[in-house]
Amino acid sequence: MDSRCPHLLLLLPLLLLAALLPPPSSGVPEVIWLPTSGGAGPLSCAPPDPAVYDRPVIGIVSHPGDGAGGRISNTTATSYIGASYVKFVEAAGSRVIPLVYNEPEDRLLEKLSLLNGVLFTGGSEKEGVYFDTIKRVFQYVLDKNDAGEPFPLFAQCLGFELVSMIVSKDNNILEAFDAQDQASTLQFPSYALEGSVFQRQGTTRPHALQQSAVNLKNDWE
Repeated sequence: MDSRCPHLLLLLPLLLLAALLPPPSSGVPEVIWLPTSGGAGPLSCAPPDPAVYDRPVIGIVSHPGDGAGGRISNTTATSYIGASYVKFVEAAGSRVIPLVYNEPEDRLLEKLSLLNGVLFTGGSEKEGVYFDTIKRVFQYVLDKNDAGEPFPLFAQCLGFELVSMIVSKDNNILEAFDAQDQASTLQFPSYALEGSVFQRQGTTRPHALQQSAVNLKNDWE
């Protein structure tokens, strides 16, 4: 080949590649052939099974409002989940499914059937549709555990207050208390160290936490 025609040198690899490719067939969609290790044909991967997931899935009940004092949305149907709760759950390797407090009951129950646990967030709402949804979810948690299927519930701040109201059947059980500048020590009841939260922590960590609370109280005072 004449070396004075460099364009022919560039064209030769393309011609060889075209000769190796299978000829196109009419009426059949084009196929992208993947490289193979044994030359037996294109690689194929089984589609993922959406029913298989080896990590816990946790539902978080949304709270009424937009989380910004109405600056984002003033509609009564608005709700939100604080990002800190989602990050808290995901940091432990779980996936989060939002349980919108005012969604239809059948959709709520469908979501609950896909979960391994539930989280009640903090907030300020203690009545209305939100409280009714919390009661419904709490009853679901009780039913699952009574049936012998472990189904944990983590209730923080307002969530714990609502659980107290539901268990006591007294919506006025909570008392107003000004806790500002009220330093206190951490007291573990004797049975607490036998629970699932502390049983894997050994005997030293709870006492270390208690001593830290005492030191903090002394520094505050």
